[in-house]
Amino acid sequence: MISDSKSVRHRVVTINIGDGREITNGHEPEPAEQALETNERRMRRQNEAFQAAIIGAPLEESLAILARIITDTDAEARIGFHIADADGTCLHPIRIRGGGIPDSYMDAVDNFPIGVDSLGCGLALATGEAVITPDVFEDARWKKMNVLDLPRAHGWRACWSFPIVTLDTLPVGTFYRYFADRREPTPDDLAVTEMVTQAAAIIISRHVETQERKKAENALRESETRYRALFDTIEEGFCIIEFLDGPHGPLSDYVHVEANPAYERHAGIPNIVGQKLREMVPDEADGWAELYRQVLLTGEPIRFQRELVATKRHLELSAFRVEPESRRQVAVLFQDITARKQAEETLHRHREMLEVQVKQRTEEVKIAERAMAATQRLAAVGTLASGLAHDMSNLLLPLSARLDMLLTRDHA
Repeated sequence: MISDSKSVRHRVVTINIGDGREITNGHEPEPAEQALETNERRMRRQNEAFQAAIIGAPLEESLAILARIITDTDAEARIGFHIADADGTCLHPIRIRGGGIPDSYMDAVDNFPIGVDSLGCGLALATGEAVITPDVFEDARWKKMNVLDLPRAHGWRACWSFPIVTLDTLPVGTFYRYFADRREPTPDDLAVTEMVTQAAAIIISRHVETQERKKAENALRESETRYRALFDTIEEGFCIIEFLDGPHGPLSDYVHVEANPAYERHAGIPNIVGQKLREMVPDEADGWAELYRQVLLTGEPIRFQRELVATKRHLELSAFRVEPESRRQVAVLFQDITARKQAEETLHRHREMLEVQVKQRTEEVKIAERAMAATQRLAAVGTLASGLAHDMSNLLLPLSARLDMLLTRDHA
């Protein structure tokens, strides 16, 4: 009887020799008792690897324990693992101890490409199928890619590559075995490989998730640190308010859930965190609640100026909704502009006074101009009269002389 394994690309031949025994590729199966013992030992190693991963051991350590499923009975085995990078374009060796793979080889295959045009582990992960190469020196793909110097330098001929894929079909890495001589896998080889790759999928995926979580936590921590530094050092007052339902209706009150140190300096109210609007400023609560409620409901930010009557502070404020809306929070950034407002009012009063003074002065100038004009007219009239008198005097002088002569003659 001849049977084929469908899990790999090579042909595994099993021959029934007629006495109840089978020989697969020249290997006679183990007796049942020995097979059970072997399976139990493998299960123990698998559990040890899982336990190491659970307690947070390095990935290399967990996979080294898993590799002992094979190396416990084959001290000459050369096996190893690769992990895929985040974008699934290349493989990186996982440097386990006891796998028989030298660092020089792992350095050479770091960043090994994943793809249908690749070979070995790169091809296995791209296709999701095992790639069995009994003799790389006879394989057309290896010859075409001109990479035979690598196995020749490290003394191996057969290359078996297996994809490591999670239950939800996420490719996370590969498992490989190298042999000095030409070799094809037996059913037992395939069975133990399946055990190793399934366990490795769990361990590697857990490692990837842990690394991603740590990366996200670090990013969040850094973001929070930057936020806190900005929060504590900005000159403007800042707070986050959270709306509450109350006796005055839905979203009719809010509580301050966060505030920076500058809040008190600008608003004049200490220990604001935990204080509710209607307890803090009951007489002006409706106006403040309505302004921020519209920001919460519409999502539209606002910028405005308003006096906080309770502390007689004029504030310039901007507010925006903290997403999502279900949080019922609004962030407020503000600053005390009382001094500026007072300066503006003083300037306005001075401007009004100046305008009055200018108006008065203008009227005075107009009056003076009118008086001057009248004076000039009178002066002109006087000048004219003087001229006329002079002219008349000149005209009357001969007449007066003539009259004097006549009078003199008559007396004579």
